[in-house]
Amino acid sequence: MNLNKLTSKMQEALAESQEKASFNKASEIHPLHLFHAIITQKEGIARPILQSLSVPFEDIYNEVSRSIESLPKVTGSVSTPSLGNDLLTVLKDSENEKNKMADEYLSVEHLLLSFCKLSGPVQDLLDQFNVGYEKLIT
Repeated sequence: MNLNKLTSKMQEALAESQEKASFNKASEIHPLHLFHAIITQKEGIARPILQSLSVPFEDIYNEVSRSIESLPKVTGSVSTPSLGNDLLTVLKDSENEKNKMADEYLSVEHLLLSFCKLSGPVQDLLDQFNVGYEKLIT
């Protein structure tokens, strides 16, 4: 993945997800950290997209926060969390979404589509709020 081909909002979200993972004493950045980052981004697109699908922000925010709290924590000296394998899979799939749409830059929209497709806690959370790939793509 070419980091120069990320939108500024995606770059900000990745940095924020690393901070969130570090704050929560995680050894790696999990897709939940990145999902939290995109839904709380100022002037970001994820929150308005979810709200347009009638997802109550407070409810999804509380659920993702609770899920992050349940992730394993590191004790002792904490180093900077690295990208976890699950997150790398999501980012690779997001790049595939970008390519299918013939977009030049990887954006939050591509990431949301991947979150809906790939099984895991973020997809489970989106399913809980009736957000799926087909709803996002239209």
